[in-house]
Amino acid sequence: NMPDLLVFTAIVPKIFGSKIILDIHDVMSEVFLSKNSNSSNFLIKMLKIQERISAKFADYVLSVDEYHMKVIECHGVNIEKITVISNFPDEDLFKPIAIEDKEENLFKLIFHGTISKVYGLETVINGIFKIKGKIPGLKFIIIGEGDYESEIFDLIMVKKLQDIILFNNKKIPHEQVPEEIANADLGIVSCPDITAVYQNKFLEYISMGIPTLIEYNDMVYKFYKDYNLEFYNRNDPDSFAEKLYYLYSDRDRYNELKETTRKLAKKFKWSSEKRKYLDLVDELLN
Repeated sequence: NMPDLLVFTAIVPKIFGSKIILDIHDVMSEVFLSKNSNSSNFLIKMLKIQERISAKFADYVLSVDEYHMKVIECHGVNIEKITVISNFPDEDLFKPIAIEDKEENLFKLIFHGTISKVYGLETVINGIFKIKGKIPGLKFIIIGEGDYESEIFDLIMVKKLQDIILFNNKKIPHEQVPEEIANADLGIVSCPDITAVYQNKFLEYISMGIPTLIEYNDMVYKFYKDYNLEFYNRNDPDSFAEKLYYLYSDRDRYNELKETTRKLAKKFKWSSEKRKYLDLVDELLN
C-alpha cells in the first residue's frame, strides 16, 4: 500500500492479537524518484525510514518480485519477514478468447492501464506517425485514465493520427479488461523507467495469447532475455516503427512470438501465487 504508514490503522486489532500483513506492492522511494527526479536525499531517506518502521510493525511483508524484495531488504527490512507474492493474472479470467467477427484487414495494437508520462506513450505515438501508411488497417487502441491524458490527446491531434489511434480515456472494471483487449494483434508494453519485472499489462497480454512489443528496459530485458521476446529501443520512435513493421510483415517471427507467449502463460499463473499466499495466512493463524 502507499503510504506504508497506513499499516498503523491496524494498531487496535494488533493489540488484541490480530496478525498483520503489509503488502509493499510499490516501493515508495522508487516511485517518488521516478516522478520527481530532483527529489532531495532527505525526503528519500524519510520515505525509506517510514517503510522500515511500517514493516517492523507488520508480522509479514509481501513484495511483488525478487528485485523489490532485495530493495526492501537494503532499506533495512528483515529479509525473513518478506515473502514474494507476484501479481500474476488470474488464468480463469485472463485467457484466450475466440473472436467470431474479427476483422481480417486490421492490425490492432493495444495499450491499457494508467495514462502517465512514466509509461512513454509519446514514443509509441511518434513511432506510429513515422510508419503511417505502411501498414494497411493499422489501429492503436489506448484504454485508461491518468494525469497525462491531455498531453496524449494533444499529441494525437498534432500528428493527425485520429484515424489510426483511438483513445478511450476511461477506467474499466478489472473483470471487463479481457473482453476489451481480446481482439488485439499486438500488446504494447512501454516502460522506460519502470523497475517491476512483472508488469500487469504484459502478463495480462501473454495470458490471453497476445504477443507483445516491449520498450527496452535493463531490468526487464535481463529477466526475459532467454524468452525470445521482441524489444524496441528506449525512447526511440524510429526503433518502434522498425520493430512494428517487422512483426507485421514477417509472419514467421510473429507466430514465433505467439508461441513464446503461450509458453510464458503456463509459467506466470495466479493459481501458484494464490497457494503461496494462503499457506502464509495459514502459517500466521496457526
